[in-house]
Amino acid sequence: MNTPRRRNEELAAWTPWPDAPFFETPPLLDRRLGQLLSTLRTAANRPGEFVPDGDLVETADHYVLDLDLPGVAKSDVTISVVGRRLIVRGTRNRPGYTGTLRYGGRLVGSFVFEVSLPDPVDDAAVTAKLSDGVLHIELPKVHQTHRTTITVD
Repeated sequence: MNTPRRRNEELAAWTPWPDAPFFETPPLLDRRLGQLLSTLRTAANRPGEFVPDGDLVETADHYVLDLDLPGVAKSDVTISVVGRRLIVRGTRNRPGYTGTLRYGGRLVGSFVFEVSLPDPVDDAAVTAKLSDGVLHIELPKVHQTHRTTITVD
């Protein structure tokens, strides 16, 4: 039995519930998904490079970043602040085994964690500590100067 072929446009436009609002993606979600796909494409072009897991927390006067870096030595990590951009780079090496490695599930190689902060930070006052496999970075915010109006006599 021959069935008529549908055009690609008809198939792409079909939704099982055309009146359901949950199939529409809001513009912010579209942008975030686009950024995620762009990041994944960029990461795919850099083999052996990964992004470590972590949390970025904002308080009233500073930002705190905690990155999970088990097995990474302090000497293998570099931290830089360029404007409002924080960049953490480093390398996680595979431990030296005496036997044959039968399964390697750990992420090893170069890693990069980059984030744009909403507010400027005092890069001279940034502190970092690597303890128990967690890199803890504190970034104090720059206090904005208040504009004052001066009347001319």
